[in-house]
Amino acid sequence: MKGGLLVNREQPQFKPVILSLFVILACWVFVFWQGLTTAIDIWLISEIFNHCLFVLPGTAYLIYLKKDQLDLNQLKPNYFVLPLCLGSLLLYAIGLAGDVQLFMHVATFTFLPLVLWAYLGNQLALQILFPLTFILFCIPVGEELIPTLQEITADLSMVMLNWTGIPIYRSGLYIEIPQGRFLVAEACSGISFFIASIVIGSLYSYLNLRSNTRRIGFMLISIVFPVIANAIRVFGIILTGYLSNMEHAVGADHLIYGWIFFSLVIVCLLA
Repeated sequence: MKGGLLVNREQPQFKPVILSLFVILACWVFVFWQGLTTAIDIWLISEIFNHCLFVLPGTAYLIYLKKDQLDLNQLKPNYFVLPLCLGSLLLYAIGLAGDVQLFMHVATFTFLPLVLWAYLGNQLALQILFPLTFILFCIPVGEELIPTLQEITADLSMVMLNWTGIPIYRSGLYIEIPQGRFLVAEACSGISFFIASIVIGSLYSYLNLRSNTRRIGFMLISIVFPVIANAIRVFGIILTGYLSNMEHAVGADHLIYGWIFFSLVIVCLLA
């Protein structure tokens, strides 16, 4: 209120900008249709990447939360970003020609934040920097870490088992106790826990922490904590099998234990 009159703070270019953004989004869907559909197929089929289904809606919501802070008068397209956009298009074309889905997916989900950066300009893009980078979690990548996580899990669980004095023997990814043998399989690598923890950790640090130092520290914890927790889970499964004479934690029930344990891990992480 100023002098008994309401000051009109509406931005007259709001509707044209929103319309332009919808046009950009529609063009992105049209051009990268194959990259999108193949990525969505992976999101639906693989439980490792189920979280990707929520990334784009989550990104839209995070940008919506910033609506009152975005001054469209600062909109100044940055044409220097266009070469990067062309690079994504080239990578996508190579992926299509060679049927390399990784190239298609990387290009699809890097082009969108880049083209938004080019259109909005540096100042507006900086204000929604995290939502723009959050889009990268749509890329279904990370399965390459499974062998490494299997080895780390086996190593750490062996250390914990040695503390208990249980007679154990390890051969590769097989861990043997007098009652039977356990395999640290791909499902035991904790890759789903690992990726989900990073996604949740990054989102939580953005929404609830203000210091960049704390955000970085929390992200490091989000990376290390699920690895250690997964090793504790495997240790618990083997210990349960030893104490119950292999009556428990040797079938499908150990997967159920795993998801319950992971829920507790996330609660502990956020706490």
